[in-house]
Amino acid sequence: MSCSLCDGKCCRELLITATVFDVIRISEKIGKKVEEFAELVEPRVLRVDWKNVVECKEGLYVLALKSRPCIFLDGNRCSIYDVAPLSCKAYPSSLGSLSIEQCPTASRVIFKIHNPGKKNLEKLEREVREHKKIVAKVSSKERVKKEVLEKMIEEGRKSLKSSRASAHFSGGSS
Repeated sequence: MSCSLCDGKCCRELLITATVFDVIRISEKIGKKVEEFAELVEPRVLRVDWKNVVECKEGLYVLALKSRPCIFLDGNRCSIYDVAPLSCKAYPSSLGSLSIEQCPTASRVIFKIHNPGKKNLEKLEREVREHKKIVAKVSSKERVKKEVLEKMIEEGRKSLKSSRASAHFSGGSS
């Protein structure tokens, strides 16, 4: 996917936060360990939902892609768009708002009229709720950052397996 009217500024300049489910999908698609492309970073953003912040022995962190520019940006195209973080697919929409300050003027007008990321917001909202539950469950001042990340991934995989099984048995799709 490439924004036809922009230069990928959001992918070059923004910290790309992710849910545990985002990084699991990416890991499965590219065949790499989560630690190779994602990390826990200090929440140095102005608007942070503190329920997405995990606590460990070293401090407070959010899950993010190793970015700036995003490691999956190839020119102006996302090399993993089909499994990109839902926050990327929903951009410039975010939960409760439209965040278009990174977009060129022409894109801003288009996004206000027809917001292409809006369709991903419902799925993003569901995943963020589940992600927050996992964050609350694994946060521990007793664990080091690496252990917390591993525990997040483990809990995320359990949650996905459970939800996929539920969808299968109820006749839905995952």
